[in-house]
Amino acid sequence: MNIIKFSLPLPPSLNQYLGLHWAARGGIKDEIYADTYVEIRRHFKEAIPDWGKIYVKFTIFSNRFMDKDNRVVVVKTIVDAIKNSGLIKNDTEEYIDYELPGLVLDPKNPERRVKVEITKEG
Repeated sequence: MNIIKFSLPLPPSLNQYLGLHWAARGGIKDEIYADTYVEIRRHFKEAIPDWGKIYVKFTIFSNRFMDKDNRVVVVKTIVDAIKNSGLIKNDTEEYIDYELPGLVLDPKNPERRVKVEITKEG
């Protein structure tokens, strides 16, 4: 299997995140790390392998517009979580490539999430 796909609840925007108490921010980060690990882990029967280099496509689904800087914040925590899962050795360009997340805006849909598609390169 060379593709992993999953969705996570959309984390708070940068402005919302910065307004939270440090413990609440840590809780959000821990939840994203745990959810990402579980989603990656369920794709493998054995331990999570080191995939070398990966490409990650992020798509944000929201009922509100999000500035580019807020979309970047969503990526940062998920990239860190992917690295911490063991799928890649580091989150440098040598091991991971991604672009600014696309935004699918649907004002009538209250569900806010980020779709993550991880592809093994090479």
